[in-house]
Amino acid sequence: MYSSDSQSTDFLKIKHAIRHFNTPEGSVVKALDDINLSIGRNEFITLLGPSGCGKTTLLNIIAGFERLDSGKILLDNDSLLEQPPHHRPVNTVFQSYALFPHLSVGDNVGYGLDVAGVAKKERNQRVSAALDMVGLSGVEKRRPSQLSGGQQQRVALARAIVNRPKILLLDERS
Repeated sequence: MYSSDSQSTDFLKIKHAIRHFNTPEGSVVKALDDINLSIGRNEFITLLGPSGCGKTTLLNIIAGFERLDSGKILLDNDSLLEQPPHHRPVNTVFQSYALFPHLSVGDNVGYGLDVAGVAKKERNQRVSAALDMVGLSGVEKRRPSQLSGGQQQRVALARAIVNRPKILLLDERS
């Protein structure tokens, strides 16, 4: 990977990542087999590959939802592996969007801010800005079921960016 800024390659490093799964039949599936990857700050990358090749597994490990069998994941040269998911500066937009059907769009987007204890005024400003960024201003009071699939996807994106994560992971539908 080329970068004109030598420090940018130190932002996210995945070193010798290994993750294997045991099948019910007793065989082993190698989801990640000695993966090495260096991603610079503000770089946008895409993981491409066939279904079952480990793309989502790698995203889940970076986010902290799955564990590595061995290897390292470093963010700014600090290990992420000891941090639980809710303490990592990582947000994920899942394939299923994971929206709360009983909450309004505004409350879905602001949920992480509420959990983090962000003051109501700042929360409302950040929710409004995030919805504006994804082109959904004015739908704050609607429920997810009242939106199209594409709009629901943008709500999930707004919910991820409102927290200002250092890393944003998008696990896109195929």
